[in-house]
Amino acid sequence: MNKRTTIDKIANMEIKEWTGFVPHPDLPDAAKDKLLKIKHRSFVIENLSKKVHAPSDNLICAICPHATWYATTTDVRCYCHPFFTITHSTDDPGGIWICDKNQPEEEESPQENAPSLEGVPEPDPFITDLVDEL
Repeated sequence: MNKRTTIDKIANMEIKEWTGFVPHPDLPDAAKDKLLKIKHRSFVIENLSKKVHAPSDNLICAICPHATWYATTTDVRCYCHPFFTITHSTDDPGGIWICDKNQPEEEESPQENAPSLEGVPEPDPFITDLVDEL
């Protein structure tokens, strides 16, 4: 299939408008709740022209801060920086509905694997004063 055929095929499709992100129904409820806490929204997707076919409502890339979305007059694409690939285009729709790079930040929780500062001696004030003078 050449590019012209693809554009003609898309032109004849009924345009699907973006209605917002909805977690995939097969995800566990705990995962759905976490995904709904993600605050990032794609400017491109939120402002799509009514002439361009929007991505699936379940596409996790729509709320991913690592995704770069761009649109032309006939196509919407998403480039994933962690995967170094196009994850969605109008002629090859994406199907990613969860990935390890798209995790919401925990609010005010300590880092699980952070080293403990217990037993670490306080710095010598004489040495820190000398460093400040340099």
